[in-house]
Amino acid sequence: MHADQDMKFGLPEKKKYPMPDRDHVLSAIKFFNYVSPSDEKELARNILARIKEYGITGINVGENNRFGKYYDPEDDVLEHHGILGMHWGVRRYQNSDGTLTQAGKKRYSEKKVACENLLKDLNENWDYGVLYKGKHVTDLENFDWSKYRTTPVETLKKEKCGTCWDFVNYQHYELDRLGIKNNSYMFTMRKGKGREEDDLITHSFTTYELDGKKYWIESAMWPKRGIHEIRDYKDVIAEIKDNYKLNNECSLFEYNPDGLDKGLTDREYFDRATQNLVYDSKKSKK
Repeated sequence: MHADQDMKFGLPEKKKYPMPDRDHVLSAIKFFNYVSPSDEKELARNILARIKEYGITGINVGENNRFGKYYDPEDDVLEHHGILGMHWGVRRYQNSDGTLTQAGKKRYSEKKVACENLLKDLNENWDYGVLYKGKHVTDLENFDWSKYRTTPVETLKKEKCGTCWDFVNYQHYELDRLGIKNNSYMFTMRKGKGREEDDLITHSFTTYELDGKKYWIESAMWPKRGIHEIRDYKDVIAEIKDNYKLNNECSLFEYNPDGLDKGLTDREYFDRATQNLVYDSKKSKK
């Protein structure tokens, strides 16, 4: 039995997800969906480190496993020139200095085009509105929001109508399917100093990563539609504030959209999306 001080944990501070060997790594992957969103990235990072350390290959990540958005089996494929099983060789997609090989450039280009096509489809073919009783309701000012329910991604793909929350659900689904790492956020900001329900501005958005760069894909906020290269989510916060011409205190929450497309009310969606605070303008002030 390994002593705690020698054990390699997926979450070291909490001493959870021990990974002293291959079988424990595979077990951590199997139970990945049980980790909280706030610990998800740390666990994924440590699992990936153990995969490389132990030379684990042939991993089958389930279709609905959240670890899938962090793991790409092709990222660690080596074309070996020597004894089978040796941990050296030539990377298929990335050179030793981090630059892309020709195969890597082709793969990056294909994913880049896929993201551009996703944006084009959302901008040109989708309605911003609510799918209610099979109809596209675009007059949202007069819509009875007590009747709103999030729409399953499969239906969104067919009907092509939704709010920013639905757009994020769909973007997450498509980017995961393409094997592109992505993050989903809920932005909140008060219009004034009141605490009334209708005084709150909210906006959900998606970011993703390609070739070490971060991007914000936007389809619901009309003036900001496009794919924008960013440093981090703070760049998006600045753009959202610019859109509303306000510089009020705001908050940002990161969330996992999986399962949030299954008929949730607007309140249920909001409550689930605002559990993991990652930025608070009041606390960030020095």
